Amino acid sequence: MARAKSQILSKEDLKTAKTEAKAALKEAQATAKAAAGARKTLDKDYNAAVKVSDKEMLAAEKAVAKAQADLDALT
Repeated sequence: MARAKSQILSKEDLKTAKTEAKAALKEAQATAKAAAGARKTLDKDYNAAVKVSDKEMLAAEKAVAKAQADLDALT
């Protein structure tokens, strides 16, 4: 497979290419920062939901244990 032919850029073309590359870098960094912020928010919401679910599971398990104890007391 042949290598692509190198292209020599003029000073103006090089300056334009660098400016475009810097703009693309800034855009990618902004996108990454926004994604990290969204992830942080989602993690926070998820952790809160897990805590609520754990409390509900504990209450349900206590209710089952109480019902089992009441049943055992009758037999």
